[in-house]
Amino acid sequence: MRIICLYFLIMTSLALAQNEVKVTYMNFLYKVEKGDTFPSILKMYVKDDSVINKNTPLVGKTMGLNPHVTDWTQLIPGTLISIYISEDMMDMEKYLSMQMAINTKNEEFKKIIMNKIAPPEGFKGSLFYMASLGTFTQTADGTSVEYKQNSLVTLGLQGNYFPKNSLYSFSSSLYFSTFTAAESSIPPLEVMLPPEIGGNIYGEYLWRKPRITFYGGIDYEKFSAFNIEGIFDDQRIYLDRITAVYLTAGISHAFKILEKPLFFKASISQSASSSTVSEYSRITHVEPYTGSKLLFYLNYKFNDKLFLHTLLKIHTMSGPSELSSTRLGVGVGYILF
Repeated sequence: MRIICLYFLIMTSLALAQNEVKVTYMNFLYKVEKGDTFPSILKMYVKDDSVINKNTPLVGKTMGLNPHVTDWTQLIPGTLISIYISEDMMDMEKYLSMQMAINTKNEEFKKIIMNKIAPPEGFKGSLFYMASLGTFTQTADGTSVEYKQNSLVTLGLQGNYFPKNSLYSFSSSLYFSTFTAAESSIPPLEVMLPPEIGGNIYGEYLWRKPRITFYGGIDYEKFSAFNIEGIFDDQRIYLDRITAVYLTAGISHAFKILEKPLFFKASISQSASSSTVSEYSRITHVEPYTGSKLLFYLNYKFNDKLFLHTLLKIHTMSGPSELSSTRLGVGVGYILF
């Protein structure tokens, strides 16, 4: 009889053990946002009639499995925490809604990031206008002449080609500048100048970290300077027409200041070949000008189509005279596509 009672006692205990409810938890990661508190996070996922306090098992389990959180009353935005909620208290509808909202937000964030990081594709083009002030100094045989070349109108076209899924790209530009007159330190004080034309073609490579583009290629310029020898021989103004081809290397970088999108580039160029044609007929052979130039450029986009830009260009050249020039320009541009 004792054996039978013991048998029934054991079987009853086993049955009760089997019928005991085993508490299981759902676990997921949550990124703390500004204004979040531990209770407010839990309320996002638990059933509305749930009663939660510091003694609730899910609270202790969550706190115990996040040792990197030192103060649960002051959660730091950006912190990742593992949330443990028992299945009997989890509101699956709330959970799925929250996950959908997070995924949507992540996708939007991903698109923003990709637009900032991924290089563009296809052809891009823009038109630009610029007005500029140029100061020149020429020295020959100990005599210096200073003058200004101011341009009210410089018109140009800029183009880029970005191959798909490539960090390499190509760019090119053409410009045409008109001058009202050159104001010189010798009579006549004003001299009409022919237009200046120029262009370039570059190959580019985007270096992701830091996000800098390296570029190099060829520049072409055709501009005017005074012929010092003719001026002092005949006491009148003669111009030299200089054509130069440069090898150029530079860097560019897009960045923000006070949430304003800016684009900066700088380059150095060294003349590879040049020729000079002079109005001074007594010279049968004019020594070509050779030298270098520096260029600094800054661009600010108002919106997807309009931009403001400024340029500083410095020439240092040697030939029939020692020539140095500085040109500062400002203008606007329109993005075609």
